[in-house]
Amino acid sequence: MEEEAIVRKNVEIVQKMCEEILEISDILSEKDCKNTLVLGEVAKEYSVTRTQLILLKKIAQEENNDDLTVNELAIKVNRSSAAIVPHLNQLEDRGFIRRVRDKYDRRKVIVKITPLGKALIEQLNKRVVVPPYVPRLAKMETEELEKLLKEVQKLHDLILNACGIT
Repeated sequence: MEEEAIVRKNVEIVQKMCEEILEISDILSEKDCKNTLVLGEVAKEYSVTRTQLILLKKIAQEENNDDLTVNELAIKVNRSSAAIVPHLNQLEDRGFIRRVRDKYDRRKVIVKITPLGKALIEQLNKRVVVPPYVPRLAKMETEELEKLLKEVQKLHDLILNACGIT
């Protein structure tokens, strides 16, 4: 009997967590909608597609990774290498990126952002909507934020595993 009460209590807690997560998800989706509009505007101004801009943004984020390959980039944007290569061709033709062969493994193609590509991303970043919760969260202690991130990642993994996704 006591075990049933614990299970009922845990179910209530999980349901409350789900409600909180959905509320947070709605808030984040609203921010993403605004930034999706900004993404579209910048893409139009620079005559690139949204997909090309997303790829360029991901390349810029990985700039410190000296060995970002086409395959790794494809994985990071949840696409196949074959699907992104035409976009990379256009970005390279326009001078936003360059591709070089890995000096140790000639089969690998490394993607690098150029100064022109960086300038485009800087323009995008100037117009991205920063939601009001970001500055507040950024004032938290780094250690506390890292702990919170680990807990969110743990919850993420638990949910994916429970759904059979991982």
